[in-house]
Amino acid sequence: MIESEFLKGGTIPKHLDWHRKEEKEHLKGVQDPQHERLITVSTNGSIHSPKFPHTYPRNMVLVWRLVAVEENVWIQLTFDERFGLEEPEDDICKYDFVEVEDPSDGTVLGRWCGSGTVPGKQISKGNQIRIRFVSDEYFPSEPGFCIHYNIVMPVSTT
Repeated sequence: MIESEFLKGGTIPKHLDWHRKEEKEHLKGVQDPQHERLITVSTNGSIHSPKFPHTYPRNMVLVWRLVAVEENVWIQLTFDERFGLEEPEDDICKYDFVEVEDPSDGTVLGRWCGSGTVPGKQISKGNQIRIRFVSDEYFPSEPGFCIHYNIVMPVSTT
């Protein structure tokens, strides 16, 4: 069983400990949509789909919440140009996708899939941002995704 720090507390139940032992160190998310992996951000870093840049596993829901140490900063996300998830159906990402949300108000900043276009930079409205990766049981793709994050100072409007 993996022990980890969660916003809501707890550990991953044994039946969700699906990945092999050697993959554990590479997985930074939480395989449980009711919990989030909390990552404290004080410098640059990255998160990625399991096995990136190779084919990611099926049947996954991974959630990360990035929280900046300082309250008066924003978090900027930059997608690696090696981006590829299952293609959309009727221009809708409903099977495999990565989604970015601003937890301060629940606004979804974007949901992306496919491999035609690399998502643009995303910036939080506060010192937190939430990332969710979902893969269904069919057609995993490669390379998956890698998101680089860094701290930026808010732009003054005065």
